[in-house]
Amino acid sequence: MSFICTNCGRINENDSFKCSNCGELINREHYHQLLDYSKRALRYGYVYRQTYEDQVNTHGEITIKYSLTDPSTYYEWLVVAALSGLVGTLAVEIVKFVGKQILNILRKKEQHQPLDKDEKQLINFVSDNAQLNQFTIYIQNYYQGLPKVDKRVLEAIIEEEIAHAATDGDMLEESKKAMESLDFSDPESTVKFYRELFKVAAQKRRERPNLEDSKKLFKELKKEIKQLKKSKKSKKKKKKKKKNR
Repeated sequence: MSFICTNCGRINENDSFKCSNCGELINREHYHQLLDYSKRALRYGYVYRQTYEDQVNTHGEITIKYSLTDPSTYYEWLVVAALSGLVGTLAVEIVKFVGKQILNILRKKEQHQPLDKDEKQLINFVSDNAQLNQFTIYIQNYYQGLPKVDKRVLEAIIEEEIAHAATDGDMLEESKKAMESLDFSDPESTVKFYRELFKVAAQKRRERPNLEDSKKLFKELKKEIKQLKKSKKSKKKKKKKKKNR
């Protein structure tokens, strides 16, 4: 099994949940909760938002509603990286750091076997700083409640969240029973059913990492990045001094 260390940011290939780089023992429950939120943030905050924004920009309205497949776990790790920078300014650097590791994994795999279409797209994605910057902003926007997003796009995203609330296990059994007994000729009954789905979707959106938890993510990696920045700044100063002599 693969996992990303939420302390040093290294991708691990083991089942122990102990990082082979920094020795951190990852809390499995917390890790899976984080990935669960990351999956939702990725799906609604990036994939659906980008898809529906493209339609609005091209046609002036949303013409087609999709049921999009979820991207791979690699993208979820990038979401975790973006969430780690909710406090401070290191988010993009952390996303790029994780992206480089994903790129290395796929390049090594490519030496032994052909990559599929999704893997090739992923290589292009993590190699493009502009896309990684936009990705980071969109994930953080979702965490903040999608402020300033086009109303048509926001409504479409909320519809998707409500639809998934009924089909992804949160209300699967309840919705099946309700659908069987639902009288669509009775407006009151229909409204009640969709109101319940809306509540579940809204509750799921509220289940997110708090700011204190995001501060704790990738602590060791944040130190490394800050030290690297400090070192680069120091070298620039030295070069400048030599030039001025």
